[in-house]
This record gives sequence, structure tokens and C-alpha cells, in this order.
Amino acid sequence: MKPGKVLAIIGLSTLFFAGCCSVSNEEYAALDALQNSVNQKQTTVSQLNGKKADINKQIADKQKKLEECNQLKNTVNANLAKINKK
Repeated sequence: MKPGKVLAIIGLSTLFFAGCCSVSNEEYAALDALQNSVNQKQTTVSQLNGKKADINKQIADKQKKLEECNQLKNTVNANLAKINKK
């Protein structure tokens, strides 16, 4: 084939596919709305993950205090047992 014919075929093919695959303004608007929705949801997820981290820290603090109380309780019970044996 001659180079001119090849270029003509490629050019016509490009125009054909561009015409068939064009995106309308409504589709662009829907895509933008969807992207905005995704961004908002990602922001919400980030905020909720921050709250979750705070709650997990509070739980860890309370568990540490509980463990300290249990150790103190065990010490007191051991001392009471020693007193009762005397």
C-alpha cells in the first residue's frame, strides 16, 4: 500500500472512533459529581479513622488502669491473707 492511503485510512479511523467514543457534557458532569462524592467519603473515612484511634487510645488507658487496680487488689488480698494467718 502507498503511504498516502495508509495515512488516509488511519485518519478516517481516528475520526470514526473519536465520533463514536465522545463523552457528553452530562457524562462529564456525572463523573465530576461522582468524584466529589468519593472525595467527601474519603474525608469522612479519614475523620472516622482519627476518632477510632482516639477511642482505641482511651481503651488502652483504661485497660492499663484496670491492670494496675487488679495488681493492687492482688497485693491487698495477699496482705490480708498474711494477717489472717497470724
